[in-house]
Amino acid sequence: FTPSFTFKGRFSFALRSNIWLEGNMHNMVGDMRFIINPQYTWGMGNGVPDEQKQLLGNNYFRFYETFYRKLRPRSKWLAGLGYHMDWHSNIGIRDNDSLPLSKFVSYKYGTNVVQTVSSGISLNVLKESRQNSINPQAGHYFNAAFRINPTFLGSNDTWESLYLDYRRYLHFGDERQQNVLAFWGFYWTTLSGKTPYLDLPSIGWDPNTRSGRGIDQNRFRGKGLIDLEVEYRRDITKNGLLGFVVFANANTVTQPDKYKFTGLHPAVGTGLRVKFNKKSGMNIAFDNEICK
Repeated sequence: FTPSFTFKGRFSFALRSNIWLEGNMHNMVGDMRFIINPQYTWGMGNGVPDEQKQLLGNNYFRFYETFYRKLRPRSKWLAGLGYHMDWHSNIGIRDNDSLPLSKFVSYKYGTNVVQTVSSGISLNVLKESRQNSINPQAGHYFNAAFRINPTFLGSNDTWESLYLDYRRYLHFGDERQQNVLAFWGFYWTTLSGKTPYLDLPSIGWDPNTRSGRGIDQNRFRGKGLIDLEVEYRRDITKNGLLGFVVFANANTVTQPDKYKFTGLHPAVGTGLRVKFNKKSGMNIAFDNEICK
């Protein structure tokens, strides 16, 4: 449970779960959030310059639940079925002197209404070889999710999406010390032209809301998004109490008028890690980031 707020009027109440049932044959992954969400929007593709961005407000409710089952008792592969709902209400640009959202972004789905609902099911494939998903020291992770949002389940329009996620962790030296090079990449695309604007692939809105460190959430949005990230993690003290990371990432998003990707949008950063729980490997993170 991770409630949060900012001094600019954003409130978030999020409850996320990852439950393995007896014998590790079944896995239930849940994500429920309510967010009062005034955030800037830049439009699609590369977007407008920073001085032309607009404050877009909306109240957001998310309910996701996915049920996985191992294909065989000792297999690392799981298949699953999920239900997902995204409900945006009170949508609108908060500056009364600005253009309507539909004209600002030149996109008609989900921009000329005050609320949108996307309700659908997903087919999922997951491979998990990490021994610790909180702070992996080795192994890899792969997830593929195909989602369809039909009108008979409550969606404003029928639309589909595909999300592909791969992560790889390489450990060097003494196994008792953290010395890890981590790679992460994902491809997220809508397969329909009727996806609501706020449900389009956008940096920082991946399922874990972790992508694009150093880049404002929402900064790049389009019908397709590719994000690539790399991080090096190393202990400073022998007991693992203190550590550091250095990382870099870059993303590219489709252009507004065609399915052609823009140039890369890079960011780099470094951070300090303080061990919060030695058994689980959980850290308190302090990061400093720079984007171009």
